Amino acid sequence: MADTYVQLTIDDSSPSVAYSPFRDTLGAPNPTAGWNPYYDPNGYAASPGQLANGTSLHITSLNGAALAVQWTGTGVQLFGNTTNAAYTVALDGVPISPFPNASTTATSPAPSASSASGLLADIQGLPDVPHTITLTALISSGSTSGSSMLVFDRAVVLSSPVPTSK
Repeated sequence: MADTYVQLTIDDSSPSVAYSPFRDTLGAPNPTAGWNPYYDPNGYAASPGQLANGTSLHITSLNGAALAVQWTGTGVQLFGNTTNAAYTVALDGVPISPFPNASTTATSPAPSASSASGLLADIQGLPDVPHTITLTALISSGSTSGSSMLVFDRAVVLSSPVPTSK
Protein backbone atom coordinates (compact mmCIF):
# COMPACT_ATOMS: atom_id res chain seq x y z
CA MET A 1 0.00 0.00 0.00
CA ALA A 2 1.38 3.43 -0.95
CA ASP A 3 2.10 6.03 1.70
CA THR A 4 -0.62 8.64 1.94
CA TYR A 5 -0.17 12.11 3.35
CA VAL A 6 -2.33 15.01 4.33
CA GLN A 7 -1.26 18.21 2.58
CA LEU A 8 -2.05 21.63 4.06
CA THR A 9 -1.28 24.99 2.46
CA ILE A 10 -0.43 27.88 4.78
CA ASP A 11 -0.77 31.22 2.98
CA ASP A 12 1.65 34.08 3.65
CA SER A 13 -1.25 36.05 5.17
CA SER A 14 -2.02 33.33 7.75
CA PRO A 15 -1.50 34.21 11.40
CA SER A 16 0.35 30.86 11.58
CA VAL A 17 3.35 32.51 9.90
CA ALA A 18 5.52 34.43 12.39
CA TYR A 19 7.39 37.32 10.74
CA SER A 20 10.39 39.15 12.18
CA PRO A 21 10.82 42.04 12.63
CA PHE A 22 7.10 42.46 11.73
CA ARG A 23 4.55 41.25 9.20
CA ASP A 24 3.66 44.75 7.95
CA THR A 25 5.66 47.98 8.18
CA LEU A 26 2.33 49.88 8.06
CA GLY A 27 2.03 53.19 6.26
CA ALA A 28 4.01 53.60 3.05
CA PRO A 29 5.56 50.31 1.87
CA ASN A 30 9.15 49.97 3.08
CA PRO A 31 10.68 46.54 2.30
CA THR A 32 14.02 47.68 3.77
CA ALA A 33 12.36 47.96 7.22
CA GLY A 34 10.78 44.49 7.32
CA TRP A 35 8.07 42.46 5.64
CA ASN A 36 5.41 44.14 3.52
CA PRO A 37 2.21 42.59 2.15
CA TYR A 38 1.93 42.80 -1.62
CA TYR A 39 -1.01 41.82 -3.82
CA ASP A 40 -0.57 40.57 -7.37
CA PRO A 41 -1.65 42.28 -9.64
CA ASN A 42 -2.58 45.39 -7.58
CA GLY A 43 0.71 45.91 -5.71
CA TYR A 44 1.19 47.41 -2.27
CA ALA A 45 -1.74 48.95 -0.44
CA ALA A 46 -1.73 52.70 -1.08
CA SER A 47 -3.29 53.57 2.28
CA PRO A 48 -4.10 51.92 5.61
CA GLY A 49 -7.43 50.08 5.52
CA GLN A 50 -7.42 49.62 1.75
CA LEU A 51 -9.05 46.34 0.79
CA ALA A 52 -6.71 43.73 -0.63
CA ASN A 53 -7.28 42.32 -4.10
CA GLY A 54 -5.30 39.54 -5.76
CA THR A 55 -2.80 36.93 -4.67
CA SER A 56 -1.02 37.91 -1.47
CA LEU A 57 2.75 37.78 -1.00
CA HIS A 58 5.12 39.11 1.66
CA ILE A 59 8.26 40.93 0.47
CA THR A 60 11.38 42.06 2.31
CA SER A 61 14.65 43.75 1.38
CA LEU A 62 15.92 43.72 4.98
CA ASN A 63 18.99 41.62 5.70
CA GLY A 64 18.12 39.25 8.55
CA ALA A 65 14.34 39.51 8.16
CA ALA A 66 12.90 36.08 8.91
CA LEU A 67 9.73 34.07 9.02
CA ALA A 68 8.90 30.87 10.84
CA VAL A 69 6.22 28.22 10.42
CA GLN A 70 5.45 25.55 13.02
CA TRP A 71 3.66 22.33 12.08
CA THR A 72 3.47 18.66 12.90
CA GLY A 73 4.34 16.46 9.96
CA THR A 74 6.81 14.75 7.69
CA GLY A 75 7.68 17.46 5.17
CA VAL A 76 7.46 21.10 4.19
CA GLN A 77 7.82 23.18 1.05
CA LEU A 78 8.30 26.96 0.99
CA PHE A 79 7.25 28.90 -2.10
CA GLY A 80 8.25 32.37 -3.25
CA ASN A 81 11.21 33.81 -5.12
CA THR A 82 14.30 35.96 -4.84
CA THR A 83 15.79 38.85 -6.75
CA ASN A 84 19.53 39.41 -6.19
CA ALA A 85 19.18 37.85 -2.75
CA ALA A 86 19.99 34.68 -0.88
CA TYR A 87 18.50 33.06 2.21
CA THR A 88 19.13 30.46 4.85
CA VAL A 89 16.82 27.72 6.05
CA ALA A 90 16.83 26.25 9.54
CA LEU A 91 14.82 23.21 10.59
CA ASP A 92 14.11 22.88 14.30
CA GLY A 93 16.82 25.46 15.01
CA VAL A 94 19.50 23.65 12.96
CA PRO A 95 20.75 25.41 9.82
CA ILE A 96 20.18 23.27 6.74
CA SER A 97 22.08 25.20 4.10
CA PRO A 98 22.45 28.68 2.67
CA PHE A 99 20.60 29.01 -0.62
CA PRO A 100 22.43 31.66 -2.65
CA ASN A 101 20.03 32.83 -5.32
CA ALA A 102 17.93 29.75 -4.50
CA SER A 103 20.09 27.40 -6.52
CA THR A 104 21.91 25.03 -4.15
CA THR A 105 20.88 21.79 -2.55
CA ALA A 106 21.95 19.89 0.57
CA THR A 107 21.28 16.46 1.97
CA SER A 108 19.65 14.65 4.90
CA PRO A 109 16.94 15.72 5.32
CA ALA A 110 17.08 16.65 1.69
CA PRO A 111 16.15 20.28 1.11
CA SER A 112 16.17 21.54 -2.43
CA ALA A 113 15.54 24.91 -4.00
CA SER A 114 14.50 26.15 -7.42
CA SER A 115 13.65 29.81 -7.85
CA ALA A 116 12.38 29.21 -11.39
CA SER A 117 9.53 27.03 -10.11
CA GLY A 118 8.91 29.27 -7.11
CA LEU A 119 10.12 26.55 -4.76
CA LEU A 120 12.42 28.06 -2.12
CA ALA A 121 12.90 24.89 -0.06
CA ASP A 122 11.62 21.32 -0.03
CA ILE A 123 12.32 19.11 2.99
CA GLN A 124 10.86 15.60 3.11
CA GLY A 125 11.27 12.41 5.12
CA LEU A 126 11.00 13.91 8.59
CA PRO A 127 9.56 12.10 11.61
CA ASP A 128 5.86 12.96 12.08
CA VAL A 129 6.43 15.22 15.10
CA PRO A 130 6.26 19.00 15.72
CA HIS A 131 8.76 21.03 13.63
CA THR A 132 9.67 24.65 12.99
CA ILE A 133 11.15 25.91 9.72
CA THR A 134 12.76 29.33 9.59
CA LEU A 135 13.58 31.25 6.41
CA THR A 136 16.01 34.18 6.82
CA ALA A 137 16.80 36.78 4.14
CA LEU A 138 20.42 37.44 3.19
CA ILE A 139 20.45 40.85 1.52
CA SER A 140 23.73 42.52 0.55
CA SER A 141 24.42 45.77 2.42
CA GLY A 142 25.29 47.39 -0.93
CA SER A 143 21.83 46.77 -2.41
CA THR A 144 19.76 49.76 -3.39
CA SER A 145 16.13 49.85 -2.27
CA GLY A 146 14.10 47.36 -4.29
CA SER A 147 17.04 45.84 -6.18
CA SER A 148 17.27 42.83 -3.83
CA MET A 149 14.33 41.07 -2.26
CA LEU A 150 12.99 37.85 -0.82
CA VAL A 151 9.35 37.07 -1.60
CA PHE A 152 7.32 34.55 0.41
CA ASP A 153 4.05 33.15 -0.99
CA ARG A 154 3.10 30.05 1.00
CA ALA A 155 4.18 26.94 2.88
CA VAL A 156 2.85 23.48 2.11
CA VAL A 157 3.17 21.00 4.95
CA LEU A 158 2.76 17.22 4.81
CA SER A 159 1.76 14.90 7.61
CA SER A 160 0.50 11.37 8.00
CA PRO A 161 -3.27 11.05 8.12
CA VAL A 162 -4.93 10.34 11.43
CA PRO A 163 -5.89 6.65 11.42
CA THR A 164 -9.60 5.95 11.50
CA SER A 165 -11.01 3.07 13.50
CA LYS A 166 -13.37 0.61 11.87
